[in-house]
Amino acid sequence: MIRFFRQRHPYLTVLLVFLVVLVLGLAQLGSSVNPVPRDLPVLLVQGDAGTMTPAGDTNFGRDLSERLRNAEPPGGEGPVLVWHVISSEAAAIKAMNREVAYAALVIPADFSKKLSSLLSPDPRSASTVLYVNQGMNYNGATMASGIVSQMLGAANAQLRERLLAQAGPGGTLTPAQTDALAEPIRVSSRSINAVGSNSSNGNAPVVLTQLVWFAAMVATMMLFVAANRATANGFRLHRFGIRASQILMGIPASGAAALSILWIAGQWFGLHIPDYAGIGWYLFFVCLVFFLVQTTVVSWLGFVGMPLFVLLFFFSAPLLALPPELLPAFSRRFLYDWMPLRFAADGLRDLFYFRGLNLESPTWTLAAIGGVAVGLILLSVVKRHRTADNAMERKRLDTDVPGDSSRAEAAAAHTDLPIKDGEFRNAIRGFLTPPQPAREDGPFTDNEYRKALLKLNDAANKEEDRYEGMPPDKAYRETLKKLTGRQQKNES
Repeated sequence: MIRFFRQRHPYLTVLLVFLVVLVLGLAQLGSSVNPVPRDLPVLLVQGDAGTMTPAGDTNFGRDLSERLRNAEPPGGEGPVLVWHVISSEAAAIKAMNREVAYAALVIPADFSKKLSSLLSPDPRSASTVLYVNQGMNYNGATMASGIVSQMLGAANAQLRERLLAQAGPGGTLTPAQTDALAEPIRVSSRSINAVGSNSSNGNAPVVLTQLVWFAAMVATMMLFVAANRATANGFRLHRFGIRASQILMGIPASGAAALSILWIAGQWFGLHIPDYAGIGWYLFFVCLVFFLVQTTVVSWLGFVGMPLFVLLFFFSAPLLALPPELLPAFSRRFLYDWMPLRFAADGLRDLFYFRGLNLESPTWTLAAIGGVAVGLILLSVVKRHRTADNAMERKRLDTDVPGDSSRAEAAAAHTDLPIKDGEFRNAIRGFLTPPQPAREDGPFTDNEYRKALLKLNDAANKEEDRYEGMPPDKAYRETLKKLTGRQQKNES
């Protein structure tokens, strides 16, 4: 028991747990624990033509517009809504299709005329239309429309008191007037670019983006392992070919990921996918870009870079579901604006709810990211490289345990040299210390052969620029000639 508590690990465990909870808590709660809406864009169409009343020319629509635009924000911390006046209802719909605003309030031309009739024998409530742009962001659209409805409710109460004051304390209201004054301004809400049912409350693009990110992680890890095992020497040309093979293999891997996601999400779990072909191709494109980004990191950092992908996922998950106007300034500027997952979610959101109208911007951004990633992957060959196989081989040699013939064959294949070439075997015997007698066949232990091959490999790596572009077989032979010639010169 005392030995247990004398170790550092029990105490480091407490510190490590705290750090993990701190990082993940910051990722999950730092941007979403208390989202406060700021500057949600909303459109306003003021089409009221006004009317003549006993008090003169009256325009209730203009008065309502001014009231909405100049409303004091709660707490005085900044405007919750940012109103943009637009010319017509058609222009407002077009702007929302371009993801300019979360909602639009349309005040019709007869707004004042109907409000002026509320105390007449033929009272009629005025109507407005509130468009809710659900596809832009379901949470943001719901919040913006709710705030607009509350503001119209306050305007209704104020207008009702004003009209009742005009009627006087002894005024008698007809049932029709009473009914109209109960809600002087009626709001008709209409959804535009609706998310529909079976869409995870409009978060289907976010869910698919997260699935693609993890699918790309699996492909990156498996192909990086395969690349390490296939890298036989330190020549840049050889490693360039391995990196190019990784990139090419990422194409079918991304296609498999896209098909799997469509099948599982759409067929197994019933997620509503409006266009299987278009969304499938875009998932393939996004997965390939994610794969290239992740491969870039591991090509330069190795497996040390893998935790970065997990951390990026945890930080991005809460950000993608919220409208950017709800995020803290730090999260929006330094996380949301730079995350590749954000551009993928924007593109998928457009395909799901906007019929591809706004696909150009996120697609070109992702394409640029992927192009830069390809260049960085291929440039990673400039790093000095030591194969993992050589390290394992040295470990075996240190133990000095003889192996079977298959190990000698593996060593020869590892260096791309023909094991059955008698001339080469005799030459490499002379390179051993102490030299072995030259024989066509004879005892030649596996350890001796591997030692010679590894010494030859190290010597060739020191002059890899000289042998750049040369086949490995020829490069090793040239190195052997140079070293054996130097050895013979020293002996003479």
